[in-house]
Amino acid sequence: MVKLDELKKHDKVFFARTMPKLGYYEIFDCVVVDIDEKYCIVSDTKTKQSFLIHNSRAEEVLFKDRKLAVKYLKEEEQKYEL
Repeated sequence: MVKLDELKKHDKVFFARTMPKLGYYEIFDCVVVDIDEKYCIVSDTKTKQSFLIHNSRAEEVLFKDRKLAVKYLKEEEQKYEL
């Protein structure tokens, strides 16, 4: 997990996106574009797709280490297995 006060523009992070109802569990290799008091914006380095993440959730879904992001996704996937 990443603490918001440690995040700066142009930092490399991994965004773990979960959509359990749709069965999507993805990790994006991203760069921080902007941070303000409510939102954090990250952009995927490959597709240039941007993601707007509310700060209340950012510390939960942004990671500096890919292995931690994978671990988080596996835990989330197990919560919603049928």
